Amino acid sequence: MRGEVVRLETPLERGLILGTDGKRYEFNATQVRNSAVLSIGSAVDFVAMGDVARDIYQVTVAPVAPATPASVSAAAAPIPVPGMAPPQGMGAQQTVLSPHAPYAGELEVPADGLWTYFIRGLTKNYVQFNGRARRSEYWGYTLFWWIFVVGFVVLDVILSAMLSAATGTELILPIFTILWQLGTLLPNVAIVVRRIHDNGLSGWLYALKILDLILPIGSLIIFVLTLMDSQRMVNVHGPSPKWSVDGGVVGTFD
Repeated sequence: MRGEVVRLETPLERGLILGTDGKRYEFNATQVRNSAVLSIGSAVDFVAMGDVARDIYQVTVAPVAPATPASVSAAAAPIPVPGMAPPQGMGAQQTVLSPHAPYAGELEVPADGLWTYFIRGLTKNYVQFNGRARRSEYWGYTLFWWIFVVGFVVLDVILSAMLSAATGTELILPIFTILWQLGTLLPNVAIVVRRIHDNGLSGWLYALKILDLILPIGSLIIFVLTLMDSQRMVNVHGPSPKWSVDGGVVGTFD
């Protein structure tokens, strides 16, 4: 398949190729053949394997021939517009091609793995309240957070049972569960705020959780916001982490 390099991350030796089918394919330097050095805008041929590009060969663009009187005259000729009759003097066989036509429109940036989002939420984005978080990032983090909650609850039950048997007194000690919830309090708030930002809204909407003291209305509103898709355009909180526009990369790998 033919494509064009639209994103490079040199330190990580990876990037994105936009194929003529309108999809984006991730690649790394090990898949580039003939020791080619790619740059943004490089034309390539590659084999698509799911969302990954393999066996990547750089396509050499033929040099432009020196201009001749005939070519100058052709370049100066009017360009036909679709839906209009061709200007007088232009042959029926002449066709105007747009080199960017295959890459027009909105494209989805591939998501990282759910586990990757979870680890990133506890490390790089631990107290990151700025920016935006796409839907898969939020739910990937939330999924594994609850899995760990269940695991710590089981550990607490086992520990409480052992201490109760040793002391002869019934004890309930949710030690691991409490430590986990306290340790992840800030990243839990941060990812919800970034998810709200992704819809172009203020992160202060998180304060609606105060309403939960009366009824769980605040949590319900925030839950609905986490289900909404990313805004496709740049908003006041930054570029879209999910969508690119007109073939240009608007999102990021984060």
